[in-house]
This record gives sequence, structure tokens and C-alpha cells, in this order.
Amino acid sequence: MLQDLLNSYEEELHNNQFEKKEELDFVSTKISETEKLLELIKSENEDVFTDFTPRTISLKNADKIEELTNELEKLKSDKTTLLQDIGFIDSRLRELKSAMNEISSFVDVVPNSSKNVSRETLSCTSISRDKLHLVLSYLPQDPIRAKIELENLLK
Repeated sequence: MLQDLLNSYEEELHNNQFEKKEELDFVSTKISETEKLLELIKSENEDVFTDFTPRTISLKNADKIEELTNELEKLKSDKTTLLQDIGFIDSRLRELKSAMNEISSFVDVVPNSSKNVSRETLSCTSISRDKLHLVLSYLPQDPIRAKIELENLLK
């Protein structure tokens, strides 16, 4: 049951990681396109002019440049966030893998040892019960002997 839960959590993490990587690819492409468009608009403003010739600055281009610069900053922060999310998911997946390995090694060890322990425990409990009954019978008549038997039992 625990193994199934961990497997479903692992699958969920893999799906989430895949989605984040897809989103990262989209954002990276968008950043590249925005940078190229920004360079194109800036180059339009920097036409070849002769020295000391007054030139007009296109307000339309200035607004577009500012808008693209703001969008580029937002996209870069989104990319940073996505990279952090992917790193977090990777660390969770590594932790999950180690936990699953520990559980699988524990499951392999426990069944064999539990059979041996249960047999030993049963034999010890039956012996202990017999001796406890003996100690209980000594208690009312000979408390010192009951104490000695209890100490021997605890050894």
C-alpha cells in the first residue's frame, strides 16, 4: 500500500516536471522572440544619419521598446521561477527514490526476520509465563525468593 502511494506520488512529480519543462521551453522561445523583436525595433530607430542632423524619435517605437523591455523582464523572472521549480521537483524525486529503495530493502528483510523473531518470542513467552507463575506462587510465602527469581528472569 505504501509502495503504491509512493509510486503514484512519483508519477505525479514526473508529470509536474514534464509540464514545467514544457512551460520553460515556451518561455525560453518567447524570450528569444522578444529579444529579436526588441533589437529590430531599436535598429529602426538607429538609421544611418549624418552628423549633426536632427532626427525625430518615434514615440510609437519608444513605447513599444518600453513595453517589450518590461515583458522581457517578466519572462526572465518567470524562467528563473520555473528553473527553481524544476530543481525542487528534481530534489523531491531523488528523495522519493531513496525512500523507495529503503522501503524495498526493508520489505525484503522484514518477512524473513519476523518469522524467526516470532518463533523465538513465542518460545520465550511460554518459558517466561511459566516462570512468572512460579514467582507469583513464591510471592506471598517467600518474597525474597520471588525477588531472586525475578532477577534471574530479567537476565
